[in-house]
Amino acid sequence: MMEAKDYRRIFGNAGRPPGLKKHTGGNAMKKHFSRALALLLALVMVLSAMPVLSFATEEGEEAVAISGLPGDQAYGVLFNVDNYVMGADISGSAPAKTVEVTTDGKKIKSLPNGTAIIRFVQSGTDYVFQIGSKYLALNSDEELVLVDELGTDDYAKWTFVADQAGKSGYYNIKNVGFQYNGSPVYLEVYNGAIKPWSYKSSTPSYYQFKFFSTSPDEDGRVGEAPVAAPLPTDGGKYVIYNQYAKAVMGQPTGEDVAAPALQAAAATVRNGAIAYEDVADGGMIFTVHISGTASNPVYTFENNGKFLAMPENTVDENGNVNNDETLLLIDWPTDTDKQGYAKWTLKERTGGYEIKNKAAKFKTTYCSIEFFNDVFSGWTYKAESVELFAMNFYPMEDRDGQGYVVNPKVLFGNPTGPSTGSNRMYRGGCWYDGARHCRVSCRDDNSPDYRYYSLGLRLAL
Repeated sequence: MMEAKDYRRIFGNAGRPPGLKKHTGGNAMKKHFSRALALLLALVMVLSAMPVLSFATEEGEEAVAISGLPGDQAYGVLFNVDNYVMGADISGSAPAKTVEVTTDGKKIKSLPNGTAIIRFVQSGTDYVFQIGSKYLALNSDEELVLVDELGTDDYAKWTFVADQAGKSGYYNIKNVGFQYNGSPVYLEVYNGAIKPWSYKSSTPSYYQFKFFSTSPDEDGRVGEAPVAAPLPTDGGKYVIYNQYAKAVMGQPTGEDVAAPALQAAAATVRNGAIAYEDVADGGMIFTVHISGTASNPVYTFENNGKFLAMPENTVDENGNVNNDETLLLIDWPTDTDKQGYAKWTLKERTGGYEIKNKAAKFKTTYCSIEFFNDVFSGWTYKAESVELFAMNFYPMEDRDGQGYVVNPKVLFGNPTGPSTGSNRMYRGGCWYDGARHCRVSCRDDNSPDYRYYSLGLRLAL
């Protein structure tokens, strides 16, 4: 048993612990030990009840310029001379996000949501860029990607070269392991994205970068990353939703327009789901069919016996493959060579899934579905605009069996309408109209005393 004098080894010249007498018996020592143990347990309980601290950078925070190169384990953002910072949604390339810098160039005034927060890790004379739990690297196709582990090919290592155009304080960022036709590859800003490319002396600003420091950040981005909804299941009925649009795919604009597309029907996500009542009139409900294999599933989206598709490719006189990049609803093709235009794959992106066609191409790139200019149509995927391509599938009951939402709030609501004006809105057409104008989503207006064949009921026997 430890004697009183042995406490000097613990408390040093401070002497005995308070209350400990010179000649302490065994019982007294047990009491002090029990008190100490009780205090320790109480401290453990208090600490366990405290929230776990995490480091996160919020939208609108400042970033401070670093003089020279970042230190080992420093956190910061990659800044281009044309007032861009690298975004965190990296897939082939990274979005270039516009920022404003103070007049003295020492601070970024406000970091936009989705900016990549990089942990700069030195590896000899080179650097590794850690973004959250992943590493910035090139793949064999010369694309910018995030990888889980550092490979042995040095594609995830970067070195800083003093700007070749001589701009003070700026660097060109070269990949250590990758070369294109024997030439090194650098990061450049081009057309709204940060991507790898060979250095071009004619456009030096594309390659000029410096560094701004931020606080540590665990997930490697400003703000929270949007989360994709679960993948659709075979035979399920879904609306297809885009968060940027805050809308689901609606009914077709029609084949009599220059570029057929799907209209946007406003919708609201609540607690990870979309209720029928939270979809605007005309939101389309698709039955999802899945074929292919577990590792490479193929999807088709059916609506009332029609299938979501893109038009066939064309080839110009120079052999270039083109596509109108529009969206159509078609009968299932009997020609097996054309069925690919109604087949799709899903690739998870930040906040949703890229829906890519199996056959439609623009040049060498397969076309995907994009929300743009208030409609859903086709386009080739752009990593810098991932929010336009990120689609999610939310289960939806087809209550009326029509393949689209008939919103009770729209059908039976009684809006006040404008305070002035003589005309009134009416819905749908009559026996005199084509089927397209008899849909419940069709609108027109006229004076209250207007009478004509195109206005009234359409009877079905």
